[in-house]
Amino acid sequence: QTSADLITISNYHAYNTSKGLQGGGNGNYPNHPRLRATVHTSQLSASERNPRFQYGIRAHVFNSYIHSFKHSGMDAGRTAQIVSENNVISANTARTPTTSQTGRYSAGNSFPNEAHKPVGHVYTSGDLLIDNAVATGSINPTQPPPFSIDYQYELMDVALVQDHVMRNSGAQNNDNSLLFCE
Repeated sequence: QTSADLITISNYHAYNTSKGLQGGGNGNYPNHPRLRATVHTSQLSASERNPRFQYGIRAHVFNSYIHSFKHSGMDAGRTAQIVSENNVISANTARTPTTSQTGRYSAGNSFPNEAHKPVGHVYTSGDLLIDNAVATGSINPTQPPPFSIDYQYELMDVALVQDHVMRNSGAQNNDNSLLFCE
């Protein structure tokens, strides 16, 4: 079985939808090929899956603004790993912890009836959790160690991420410092 690999999503804006970004298939395909993904400088404001990665995916998410979700802002499940750097995660519209499916920034197993499934892990550095956002599940575990990122990238000052991403993500990109296609 073949699959895409080394996927980069940048300056993306997911909104007005229930599912923002998901990778790794579903329970019908537990042996889906493992892919690597990068998401950066994006605004993820769907009601869930902002992003949700599972089944061994290794994802690097940085310089992004994640908000307006009801369940979880960022979720790693079933052996997926997310390295999360300098993201702003706002739980401004999330459900209360007692009614939320997975928390607001989570890693682990979101489905209690599948307790036998291995969990996923989120490794954080420089993230800003606002509006009652919390980290739950397997956050920054010592084992397994996070995967290594083998490319160069630049982290923004986290205090500038929200404004920059809101102004520049999506089809109406007005930031002339970003890459143009001519």
